[in-house]
Amino acid sequence: MKSTPAQLGIWLTSLGVSLFTIAVMIRRGLIRRFWFQFLYICFNSGLGVVVWVLSNRLRPSAYTLVYWSGQGIILISSFVAVYYYWRTAFIRYRGLHRLCVVTMLATLAFELIVLFFTTSSVSGPGTIPTSFAVPNWLQAYFFLVQRSAMFVLAGLLWLFFGILALWRVETSRTLRNFALGMFVIALSYVVLDSWVYVYAMSSEIVYLRGMVGLFANSVWCYAVLTVRDEAAERTPLLTPVLSPEEVERRMQVINLALLRMTGSPEPK
Repeated sequence: MKSTPAQLGIWLTSLGVSLFTIAVMIRRGLIRRFWFQFLYICFNSGLGVVVWVLSNRLRPSAYTLVYWSGQGIILISSFVAVYYYWRTAFIRYRGLHRLCVVTMLATLAFELIVLFFTTSSVSGPGTIPTSFAVPNWLQAYFFLVQRSAMFVLAGLLWLFFGILALWRVETSRTLRNFALGMFVIALSYVVLDSWVYVYAMSSEIVYLRGMVGLFANSVWCYAVLTVRDEAAERTPLLTPVLSPEEVERRMQVINLALLRMTGSPEPK
């Protein structure tokens, strides 16, 4: 599917925002502090350029392989990014790290099993771009797998923000903004992939995906532009109603309970 001038303009603007974000992170020395987010933005920007260049030079069958390989790599890197947000925000609570991993694997496995036993080998009416020279039902299945995985990511990030808000855990405002951008991307994939599966790919879907990517990149750009020192950034998501000591005590109780549930050794 060839890009329209509007779609190309949105993509180039989004790429420009990403490159500007990378430059700001390098200029302000933020790479060590937010190293994985830096790598994530660099990798996805570079992959987007590669896929776009190849889309104009490869046969449809070859482009299909490139497209789905890129989507798979983005999906894996997105899961790692969500774990990075959890691990960084809850650095003192190893039990929450385990909760993230167990929830991620369990829910993803459950959704894939349900998908496997409930999806027909005959695809819906329109499903995926007809220019792709692979079986339509297989591409429909790929879209459903991608949608299920993004649903898991959106749920994990919702839980992430819920824990921050409920227990008033102090964490970096910039990290929360990074997670917000990822949440918008994951949620949009769930909605738009569902639409594609039922009604087929269209220029409007490509346009909306570009707009979502632009918005997420703008959130990340705003995050790095407003970074302050770590002490000033570590604020709770909502106004605390408990003392920091009481918050820490409650979080440690939850941390120990999660470590016991997952069979991990308790800290001494």
